[in-house]
Amino acid sequence: MRAAGGDSDQIKQTAKALLRVDQGNLLLWNTYALAEASFGRLDEARKVYSGALSLLSSLPPANQRPAPLLFLSFALLEYFSMKGRSLASESERVLHVLTCLTEKAFKPFQANAVVWLFSFFVVVVVFGLNSTTLTRLIDLFAVVFLFL
Repeated sequence: MRAAGGDSDQIKQTAKALLRVDQGNLLLWNTYALAEASFGRLDEARKVYSGALSLLSSLPPANQRPAPLLFLSFALLEYFSMKGRSLASESERVLHVLTCLTEKAFKPFQANAVVWLFSFFVVVVVFGLNSTTLTRLIDLFAVVFLFL
């Protein structure tokens, strides 16, 4: 059951206030991210998990103990958010989080160039693009690859 909008705002404000006091509390970060996910704000939950896991290297070892819980919760969020879809980039997110768990270090997710290339060919096949549009699309993807 989802809480009303006002309740979700109150929970968010409370979580942020508690995190200002105890920023290294990974269990609190996990609770905050799960709350965001329960309200359907998956992108916000991803940001919370990414922020919390980016802090890992700066935390004392005692505060790092709950890190596997965050990695697994994050991976489950990614897994269940792709339910009903079989997109390569979505499953790639799950694998990325689990890989970070094994490396005990978090790096923000970036789409794989292979996924971009696959997407490009899907667009070409589906829309049957003419040579001019195809050339422009190739140029666009070349620019995107430079930033990956």
